[in-house]
Amino acid sequence: MKQLFVAGYMLGPLLWGPLSEIFGRRPIFIITFIAYIGFQVGCALSKNTASILVFRFLGGTFAAAPLTNSGALIADIWDGDHRGKAMCKSRYFPSFFIFS
Repeated sequence: MKQLFVAGYMLGPLLWGPLSEIFGRRPIFIITFIAYIGFQVGCALSKNTASILVFRFLGGTFAAAPLTNSGALIADIWDGDHRGKAMCKSRYFPSFFIFS
């Protein structure tokens, strides 16, 4: 079942990158977060294996939006001179709190 989540995670950037350029980043973040939560609830409440597989794939597809759009969001906020430090901090601090 992990393989289907990862397959969806690989498909997601092909959708969310271009869609965030067309519709904006905020609507894509909000819609994909809500859909991801819904698919995880659907996976938890599913009655058979087929529905679990479908929900896992769709959950992986919608979970890829933050991975795809977070770098572009940082590029939108900071200019080129300060973008490197901002990118480093945005990648470092979550791992610091997880492992401490």
